[in-house]
Amino acid sequence: NMYKLFVTVFSIAFLTGCSEKKQAIYENDADGHEWINQQSIKDVPNPHSGSAVSIIDSAHSFSLGLCKTIENIGIGKIKEVHFSYWVNMKSNQAKASTVISVDFNGKNVHWDGHPVKVTELNKWTLIDETFTLPENVELNNQLSAYVWNNSKEEILVDDLRIKLK
Repeated sequence: NMYKLFVTVFSIAFLTGCSEKKQAIYENDADGHEWINQQSIKDVPNPHSGSAVSIIDSAHSFSLGLCKTIENIGIGKIKEVHFSYWVNMKSNQAKASTVISVDFNGKNVHWDGHPVKVTELNKWTLIDETFTLPENVELNNQLSAYVWNNSKEEILVDDLRIKLK
């Protein structure tokens, strides 16, 4: 009968929907979007793409980055942050970290940073990192992802891509 068919189809659709991993993807080629640290964006002659990059140096320690309250991302609780971008380091003294930070009411809940490693200077290198968030990260927490320059040397950052699952 029609009722059994409806219940069966609804159940299959519901179970299929639940098994899909929800994710959100944010991308930025450093050409002006709704992201934090936009003062770091400058036009340069050799961007990875577009005309601008995020420059981190002694004046701006933090690259262009994403900062959003988790519930506003719209995929529920986030377990994993996949963060990739292109970096160009000009000096052996340059040091940076790929950072994921979670805050609530101005207090840090979770911070994780992976050192940026490049094999060649003055060349665009793809950095690709995956971070796992702890269970205590709540929907009302604010998630930030950015590159932190922990040296005074100039570092170029372009084509950021942040995938949240």
